[in-house]
Amino acid sequence: MFEFESPYYFILLLLIPVGIVAQNSYVKWQTEKQAAFGEQQAMEKLLMGASINKSRVKFMLQIMAVFFIVLALVNPKLGSKVEAVPAKGVEIVFAIDVSKSMLCTDIQPNRLEKSKQIITQIINSIGSDRIGIVAYAGSAYPGLPMTTDYELAKMFTQSMNTDIISSQGTAIESAIQTSVDFFDNPTSGKAIILLSDGEDHENTSFEKKNFPITLVCDHIYFQQNIGSLFRIGEAFGIGKIIFIGKDIPLTPRKINKTSRSTHLQVPHTIIEETESAIDYLLKNKYEIIALEIAETSSPINEIKVNNNQKTALLIGSEIAGISEPLLAIATQITHITMFGSNSSMNVVQATSIALYEITNKLNQ
Repeated sequence: MFEFESPYYFILLLLIPVGIVAQNSYVKWQTEKQAAFGEQQAMEKLLMGASINKSRVKFMLQIMAVFFIVLALVNPKLGSKVEAVPAKGVEIVFAIDVSKSMLCTDIQPNRLEKSKQIITQIINSIGSDRIGIVAYAGSAYPGLPMTTDYELAKMFTQSMNTDIISSQGTAIESAIQTSVDFFDNPTSGKAIILLSDGEDHENTSFEKKNFPITLVCDHIYFQQNIGSLFRIGEAFGIGKIIFIGKDIPLTPRKINKTSRSTHLQVPHTIIEETESAIDYLLKNKYEIIALEIAETSSPINEIKVNNNQKTALLIGSEIAGISEPLLAIATQITHITMFGSNSSMNVVQATSIALYEITNKLNQ
């Protein structure tokens, strides 16, 4: 197939005959002027070196230049045609972490809402791609199958919350496998966009257990310690934490630096008055163990606990320790034996050792 891309440029070829006529007129005029000036033989002697042939060759080259310029402008094509080729779409799966830690507000408004905003922005920027959505926490859930209905995808994204999956954790491996199972077009491009805030705890070898232990914190205000106590409490499977005191600083963004979002998983409450806390512990018949170095305290390995009875572990601040009214209701007072010159250790370190001993005895 032979065609010209811009055939209207052929009109410029009219310049060639116009140029020929103009050249001939000029040559005729020049000859007449020379004849009027003198005889032909005399003029040839006076104009030695002048050549009519050179002038003609120069003119022919100019004509050829015009011709090839016009030919280039019309752009002749042989054996080609313009064909519209539809673009191939990409299959995209969004895997979104919906564990409780995604409610942390260290990123405003929180991690989950920020992830939703990112997904919505990506959906608004794509064209013919198919998208799917997977939600995951302790396990993966195939939320929205592959679709090109972007409005439906955005509505589903906005409806996601941390109650979709009951089991907690960050099962990244399961999320990826579920996402891979979504792909059903072998010829299209594929992408998995994973949004998460944590580590993969899916393959932990530890058996999950919960113990009837309540950690009672007597006027502990240092936020790094508070965050660490949440983390230790979650690690040992305690039931809840009670904070005694007014204006306990449970600022999520600050305690999360050490809690790693476990403050969202461990139940906790604040009791402002010590007397109210004492009434609560006695009314609920706790076995009350005070972690304090005292004349009547015994080594931590000698404490006695019972799976059939709730246990309250009392801890105090590093400065004041446990208050006298709380010590008075303790059924056991225990200490951690130390062999150095230091008289005490950090409250979080001491609590870790105590919870290890208590849970170890309850687990026997």
